[in-house]
Amino acid sequence: MNKEELTFRTILACFPLRQLGEDGMPKNFASAAVVRYNNKIVILSVFHATKDKTNWAVEVKSNFKTGTYLKELGLMGAAVESNINSENIDRVDFSYNTLPNDFKSYHQVIDDETGCIYEHERVILDSAFDNKPSKENQYSFFGQTEFRFQDKYVIPQSKLIMNMQYVAEEDQYYVFKLPFSHPGHEYFRGTSGAPVLDNNGNLVSLVCKGDKEKDLIFGLKLNKYKSLIDIQIDNVINNGM
Repeated sequence: MNKEELTFRTILACFPLRQLGEDGMPKNFASAAVVRYNNKIVILSVFHATKDKTNWAVEVKSNFKTGTYLKELGLMGAAVESNINSENIDRVDFSYNTLPNDFKSYHQVIDDETGCIYEHERVILDSAFDNKPSKENQYSFFGQTEFRFQDKYVIPQSKLIMNMQYVAEEDQYYVFKLPFSHPGHEYFRGTSGAPVLDNNGNLVSLVCKGDKEKDLIFGLKLNKYKSLIDIQIDNVINNGM
């Protein structure tokens, strides 16, 4: 995959999430990957961005006469970890939900000079629960970091990061080195949950957090949470026990 193709795929692999207020209007934002797994469509993000007891939606597209359309998700699924030898219960920084099998979403760009609108269907990725990064590859991600309202539709701003290097595994994370000095956590706000792709456009992780002092991005290990998705889509084999 050449640089232009990878850049395009990285952008189209990110699905914008919107937290909805009581009035039904977007009031917060996050990012997500959408994967096809066992003939089901599943949306994946991170808990610290989507949180519980909040109503979330995924952006579908904007009609620049009538407004921006969203697919309401409700509460994102979440989980905790515990150990029979310990009283501690730890929140898992992973969230998820299912989508209709015919779901489609569109990335749209307005040409400021001509007023023309260019749109491309966002990419639903193959399931990636067994994919792992390597030091021979480079990694990229894209996410929307803020938005503003213009009439009835949402105008987002975005960040595209290319050429990250894989460093190591650390607990539930894969660790990546940024190709520049970390500009501060606010710079990346909203990209949490964005898919991290390798040079071949494969999903390997979700953006989770960063280290400003060491110029690092931490991505969630997806294989750790495969069993949660199996339960979500009823992919559990009944063995009669």
